Amino acid sequence: MIDILVPVLGRPHRAQPLADNIHAATMSKHRITFICTYDDTDELEAVLNTGEEIHVVDAGPGEYPRKINAGYHATSFEYDNLYPYVFNASDDLEFQLGWDHEAIRVRNQTQAMVIATNDQANSQVKKGMFGTHCLVTRAYLDMRGGSLDGSGFFLHEGYDHNFVDRELCHLAQHRGVYAYAQRSIVKHHHPLHDSHTRMDATYRKGLRNFHEDQLLFFQRAAEWNYEGLNPQERRVARNQLRKAKR
Repeated sequence: MIDILVPVLGRPHRAQPLADNIHAATMSKHRITFICTYDDTDELEAVLNTGEEIHVVDAGPGEYPRKINAGYHATSFEYDNLYPYVFNASDDLEFQLGWDHEAIRVRNQTQAMVIATNDQANSQVKKGMFGTHCLVTRAYLDMRGGSLDGSGFFLHEGYDHNFVDRELCHLAQHRGVYAYAQRSIVKHHHPLHDSHTRMDATYRKGLRNFHEDQLLFFQRAAEWNYEGLNPQERRVARNQLRKAKR
């Protein structure tokens, strides 16, 4: 009942352990779809060896949101009866047993359509302000969309990598369809938060356009009156936008 979308790049050694972890930790019916790029041959081979679903896209800017959107559309044909939930994952996650049941419990209790999981890494995520990885109802994506782009979009592809999760969650907060599942643990082993995880070329690529992504996020956040941003972020947003107009 959950489509777990995993964009991957340049980390073939993580494919099989992640698939094994997901199957061991996920109690609901689920399907894993790895989304690769055509020229990432070692990764493609590793993903094929897992036996999981695979979808392939072109390399280029905005790779993470493009891959998530591509995976969402590639898996949409069966959702009515089998897969009403979609989860935007990554290959540096560690799913804890029952993460899915807890996220679905919060969904049923609150009727929210975007349910943030606890990555036990980002301080704002741990407070429930947003989620880096979320369980989202497919009906929400089909009818309203996860970004300002509207229906049929999970994430905004104008970002190179960063802040796609912030737009997804803050827009959902503005619409009144967001909830935080604190006990749904999906650990994020990112080097900015985990001293045991080494920085690599894929992380450096993701961070390369951080400031450009941040400015774009602030521009788009004005559309929902910066809801979800803390007071300091609002001040930074307004200052950066003023500078950008000069």
